[in-house]
Amino acid sequence: MYLLTAGKWQPGFCDYERYLDDHLKIKVCDWYLLGKVDKQYISYPMDWRILWNYLLDVGFRAVCLKLISRLREKNRNDKYYAVGTGVVEESFADSRYKAGDHVVFFAPNHPECASCVVVSESMVCGSASPVAAEPGVRFFKTNNFTDLEPFNKYAGWSFFSGEVVDRQLIEATLLSVDGQISATRGVAKPKTLAITAERRGHDKNIPNTASLKAALFGLGNYAKVFIIPNLDKRISLCAVHEIDPSQIGLKSWGDGYVSTSPFPAVSQNFDIYFAAGYHHTHAAVAVHALKQGACAVIEKPLATTEEQLVEITDLLNHGSGRLFVCFHKRYSQLNEWIQEDFRAEPGNAIDYHCIVYEIALPQRHWYNWRTSGSRIVSNGCHWIDHFMFLNAYSPAVKYSVTKAGRGQILIYIELENSAVFSMCLTDVGSPRVGVRDYIELRKGQTTIYMTDSSQYASENARGWIRKKSVNKIDAYRRMYAVISTMIADGKPGDSLESLRSSHLVTKLDKLLASGRPLNETDSAKS
Repeated sequence: MYLLTAGKWQPGFCDYERYLDDHLKIKVCDWYLLGKVDKQYISYPMDWRILWNYLLDVGFRAVCLKLISRLREKNRNDKYYAVGTGVVEESFADSRYKAGDHVVFFAPNHPECASCVVVSESMVCGSASPVAAEPGVRFFKTNNFTDLEPFNKYAGWSFFSGEVVDRQLIEATLLSVDGQISATRGVAKPKTLAITAERRGHDKNIPNTASLKAALFGLGNYAKVFIIPNLDKRISLCAVHEIDPSQIGLKSWGDGYVSTSPFPAVSQNFDIYFAAGYHHTHAAVAVHALKQGACAVIEKPLATTEEQLVEITDLLNHGSGRLFVCFHKRYSQLNEWIQEDFRAEPGNAIDYHCIVYEIALPQRHWYNWRTSGSRIVSNGCHWIDHFMFLNAYSPAVKYSVTKAGRGQILIYIELENSAVFSMCLTDVGSPRVGVRDYIELRKGQTTIYMTDSSQYASENARGWIRKKSVNKIDAYRRMYAVISTMIADGKPGDSLESLRSSHLVTKLDKLLASGRPLNETDSAKS
């Protein structure tokens, strides 16, 4: 597929795949640029002070890796919305359109231009405008269309967001635009983007080796920096799935093929599945892996709904697959010192109190989608899981959640072993070095203080026990190194008890959405 990125019209990008039943694959004839999609990705100005802050915080190597990865995402971040005409290449059984039909379409969140698109049928309408005679794509950087407010409204829209579009409004606008295209055909001067000897995607030959074969879902900055570089050498990355072809780029990833489908095909069969895509897609990857008896390595959150968790739990109860949920705080070196410093204290309960700052998100960021869940699911799950991890996943017997006036989320939890948890989750504060946290752990006469997952101090009645520090991103590297080695060595995965934290997170999310206070029905065990 051809894409226009960074001012260059280039072949060799992975094709958009028609992975949903109500989508159409369309060969583009005309492409009219309407505008740029903003407020979608987290970005920082190129300021040496920001780089210096991160250098002091995480070290030279980590800053270089992240900087290189982010610079490569520049083309990915340049997204536009456009309207165009084209010919249907792939349809579905109940569609109003069949292969060969000439249509007008709305592309809500795409590169500056593409030779092919896959869009929901709700964004398509039959076209009466003449089919362009010239080969290639006629690219119009400007237009004189009127009444485009519906398109402006849905700029940046994604099927995955869960936001339902007004199909009648979109269709009426497309019909209006199609009439305007017919009226101006031959008047506007496009730039014709030629298509010659196109390479369609990437090789799909999986190497026949003795190593464990793995598939990765989600090729973002996180996967490039933490997952791929830290895999055990006995694991061969044979498939990479990433919905955005501009994020994949023209580089080869792993030893096999790349795909723009966010889900595994029914026939797909690998030893290991890594999920690091959109939150609500994680469970589908886990279910596919566990049904095969394979290993599922799932970034947080494991699931966004209780229904997804019930299906995963049932598969773990009755299948042979292994599950590893990637809560990086479980793998931090700080845990070793916590256990040592609390060892002399009686009882099992460790109280956990924290203040968590997370970066304020752009308006169109995918964490804000309804399907992604609340900030408890997106980020707060880390501290809830760490609390339950330190308390051997004792069941929750009481919990409450409140949303304050400026969006702060306040959470309270009690466990069966009498441990208590409190958290203030907020995006009010300084974004100088990204996500921040301050944690106090208490057991008996010992108190432990942890700041930004890197600074550690502990004290008891007699004085300071120790003061230590670690690089806060080491936990991510340790996590994937440990998990991939455990898989290669045939070690068991996470216990069923460890899923209690994920169940509790979905219950807190549901409680937050309801807006009601804690009552007796919320005091049941998780």
